[in-house]
Amino acid sequence: MLADVLNVQESDLDAQAELTEFGLDLLKSTEFVDQINLNYSSKLTPQVLTDQLTIAGLARSLNERTETTVDQPVSDEKRIKNEIDVALCKFLCAELQSMGLRRGLTIKVEQLQSALGVVDLYSRWLKESLRVLSNAGHLEFNGGVCSTADMPVFDLAVVQQEWDEKKSAWNESGHVASLVQLAEITLQQLSQVLQGGKRATDVLFPNSSMALIEGMYKNNPIADYFNAVVGDAVIAFVESRISQDPAAKIRILEIGAGTGGTSAHLFERLRSYQSNVEEYCYTDLSKAFLFHAQREYGEANPYLTYRLFDVSESIHSQDIQPGSYDLVIAANVLHATRDIRQTLANAKRALRANGLIVLNEISTNNLFTHLTFGLLPGWWLYDDDALRLPGCPGLSSEAWEMVLQKEGYKSVFFPAAVAHGRGQQIIVAESDGVVAKSPDAAAERNIDVSRRSLASLPIDAIEGSLDSYVKQIIMEKFSNSMKVAPASIDTEAEFSSYGLDSILAVSLLSAINQALEIDLNPTSLFKYTTIEALSGYISRQHGAEIARSRAIKPLTKQHGKQQQGGGTLAAPLQVDLEKMSQSSDETRIVPIRLASPAEQNIEATGQCNSVGLQTITIPDKHPIPVTLYYPTSSPSREIRMGVFTPHVALNGKRPDSVRGLIVISHGYGGNGLAHHSIAQHLASKGYLVVAPQHPLDQLYDSSLASPFRFFERPRQLSRVLTETLEDPYWGPRIPLDCIGAIGHSGGGASVLTLLGGYPNPSRIVRHCSSAADDQNFCELLPKVARIETGEVAREAEGHDFDAIDDRVRAAIIMAPMGVVFEPESLQTITKPLRIYTAERDDYLSHKYHGEWLYDHIPHAEFEEVENAGHFSFMAPASVPAEAHNGGGDLWRDPDGFDRQAFHARLHDDVEAFFFRHLPGEMSARFGDRVQG
Repeated sequence: MLADVLNVQESDLDAQAELTEFGLDLLKSTEFVDQINLNYSSKLTPQVLTDQLTIAGLARSLNERTETTVDQPVSDEKRIKNEIDVALCKFLCAELQSMGLRRGLTIKVEQLQSALGVVDLYSRWLKESLRVLSNAGHLEFNGGVCSTADMPVFDLAVVQQEWDEKKSAWNESGHVASLVQLAEITLQQLSQVLQGGKRATDVLFPNSSMALIEGMYKNNPIADYFNAVVGDAVIAFVESRISQDPAAKIRILEIGAGTGGTSAHLFERLRSYQSNVEEYCYTDLSKAFLFHAQREYGEANPYLTYRLFDVSESIHSQDIQPGSYDLVIAANVLHATRDIRQTLANAKRALRANGLIVLNEISTNNLFTHLTFGLLPGWWLYDDDALRLPGCPGLSSEAWEMVLQKEGYKSVFFPAAVAHGRGQQIIVAESDGVVAKSPDAAAERNIDVSRRSLASLPIDAIEGSLDSYVKQIIMEKFSNSMKVAPASIDTEAEFSSYGLDSILAVSLLSAINQALEIDLNPTSLFKYTTIEALSGYISRQHGAEIARSRAIKPLTKQHGKQQQGGGTLAAPLQVDLEKMSQSSDETRIVPIRLASPAEQNIEATGQCNSVGLQTITIPDKHPIPVTLYYPTSSPSREIRMGVFTPHVALNGKRPDSVRGLIVISHGYGGNGLAHHSIAQHLASKGYLVVAPQHPLDQLYDSSLASPFRFFERPRQLSRVLTETLEDPYWGPRIPLDCIGAIGHSGGGASVLTLLGGYPNPSRIVRHCSSAADDQNFCELLPKVARIETGEVAREAEGHDFDAIDDRVRAAIIMAPMGVVFEPESLQTITKPLRIYTAERDDYLSHKYHGEWLYDHIPHAEFEEVENAGHFSFMAPASVPAEAHNGGGDLWRDPDGFDRQAFHARLHDDVEAFFFRHLPGEMSARFGDRVQG
């Protein structure tokens, strides 16, 4: 090592000669000691070269300090690393083969991703994995095409056995033990993570524990070495400040401190300077790490403060004063951001002039990090690929130097350059004090506690209300988990605004499950993102079992919106589980069975599944309630739900596979049950049908503030499709080439937008100012006065209403709005489309809507339904007309029209359309998907 540092031959060196004779200056001494520390896991300082005057003396000292010998070959570490990499490659290949990767394929990576059921989050991960396996010679991956013609076939059990036989020897080397354990645990759950069945954070932080991760960042020689270099830089800065001003008060900000691997080392080094440290701000994106730091380090380090902080966002919106910190430290965190330049600019805003930034960052792309931390969402956030190392978010030393200098950091240097081959690098730079302008601080959220929060009442004080009981339990557990006073909790605020993340979600949900004696999946907290939404979901889905266990009767709620002329429209419709379980035929209205002759015939032979029904809420700017219909083996029954009585198995057993996915978009006045008869029929034939209720878009809903809500509907449909396809259960079971859509009235226009139609609000303005024979349509639109004055046209300027969703392969629209579309855009629609119009449609004039669309769409099928009215496409109601709660024409048809008979025929036509234009019954097996 000394010969390398001095650039001489080993034979030129005398082990008995004094080191001073070799011309070691400060720089070469430091480099020599760094090499020793890295190769022999020691913690020597350059002072040892003065204490031990000869090479032989240095060797004796090293033996005593490290309990090793200088004869131990450096190649041992490389050999172990190579063995682990080979084993990891086999393990990775075996896991992908267990998911369906088979020999003899030539397939595009996008098709492979679909066939393996890998969620979109891991598309880049999969490409990098294929590159790794290609480099290892297991397959070929080039130009986005994977070939497995000569791929070896690995038995997962055999691979696991080989791993077990070797890991005891690996673990003897000490510092790789934590690496081996973490890699093994991750690989054993890899398929579940890739297919969305389990979150990577649940694997890396089981039950919110930091134990698996801590060993990677401290108490191993490699991590300790780089932490020591960070410590040297920090202490050198602190001592320099104190030498200039003995009373100096130094403020330190650590970004993404995590488990405290770097922090713990710094706290020890700062102990002698405690009186000069004004603040050490310990930050992270997760409150779980802040709670961990408070428990582990708070008592011994009185200068510690704790803060949620996202370095990818402006510091102004996070209450950090510009130029307020002397030191910014970030260990293995800045790479996990979208734009490294913006990240460094944000960090610089926190630094005073000549303040120091000290970074500990990855320097290489290696297989271990890819298979562990590479599964975390933050690993693939980056958009600036050109700056990153190929296949990972890390930056080379040259890239760090370039981007730091461009962002106004000076004196960039790398104090551990000789060690970069070990996978890490330390970067130190100084702020030039010039800070770019930042956007104004965001307005703080105003919490109205008196209106929206619950008081901290004892459970015994809540009488008779299941909703209140569930909400109070959630409040109590949320308060305990997040260290937030109950009185300050806003029940309509997003959980994320309090710092809840996937790590804390595990412990919070465990507490809720235990208290309510239910079994919720952690994904519930990410679908129902407020206390109000989560408590409502729990009450609906688990109300009966909670009521039985707590002897509390659920509340029966009246749902509906006030009609302008009095009366209500029953939407959204909720299910009172307790009441349904106690209802009898004597007290329940006998429903009309809505089944086509074909369906009745199949049921008679016992060949048709029942239909399951489930309701969920998808989080969005305005949460989207969704009704799911699906084939099930559970027994179904007639269930009264508002004015409808579907024949379903509520929360029935979900199927192992589905034929396809159909999304239904209702018109004004509709909801997830408005077309339940069509949905039931399709579900009985094997489809999963999702029927969202468009928020703030109902005929009698005065909260609709602007006609622009109509143009939000297509985006909501795409949001529902995405959530369904990414759902851990449904996503892998849905053939991606078998997705269709159905829309009625405004829903028809929403579906048409997904196919390529471009809506333009200005066309509504022009149309409604001149078309005297279509005034019913114009009167249906909310805020018509704003249309007449042209305010809508002014609002539309600069907006892009393009919402094409290529996932939808075929569609049916019924009594659709038409005049809103630019005619040129309709010419581009090539996907299969069927248009139904109603002969006696009093709301939408044919020549401006259904027929007008048919004239402008080249290849559409068309049918005018004789004697039908605009609302005849909605499911028949199951209650008498006088009980329709003011729904008026929604439930009435022209004289002589039989809605029930029409729907029996409509069901078969709809099924036949999708049978023709979507692939036949699909298998979830890998081979079938590839061939398809």
